[in-house]
Amino acid sequence: MGIRLGIGFFYRFCAVTVSVKENLNRVFNYGKEQLTEQQQKFIEVLFAEAKGDPVRAKKLAGYSDNSPTRDIMNSIKEEIISATQMYVAFNAPRAAMAVVDGIMDPTELGIKEKLNAAKDLLDRAGVVKTEKMHIESSSGIMILPPKRVESMDE
Repeated sequence: MGIRLGIGFFYRFCAVTVSVKENLNRVFNYGKEQLTEQQQKFIEVLFAEAKGDPVRAKKLAGYSDNSPTRDIMNSIKEEIISATQMYVAFNAPRAAMAVVDGIMDPTELGIKEKLNAAKDLLDRAGVVKTEKMHIESSSGIMILPPKRVESMDE
């Protein structure tokens, strides 16, 4: 059973990685005129082979070692932020599955850390717990505090 889950996880991970790369390409098609081919390659490899390392992404995208990484990052900062948001959104379902897996097998080693990481990712993806308030009144009248009146003299 553990082997099947491991292989299943591997296939899910590969499928998610491929779909993230395809969708990142779709996201940046709108600004193709704005980004050079090298900048597009930088963003693609930053979220794939470089695993978030901008120096490695710079090399994989074909930039010169003399090109300052900071300058590359600054020139496409908005696109990197968009790609990061997209990457977090695409990995949110995996985080949700980790939470459910933690409920199913609470004795798993490292589950506390895994659940904390999943919670953080879900929070960043915008999946937050909803707080509901229930207000009851025995009468149909609600008394509100007085409005603050600003004088025209000030």
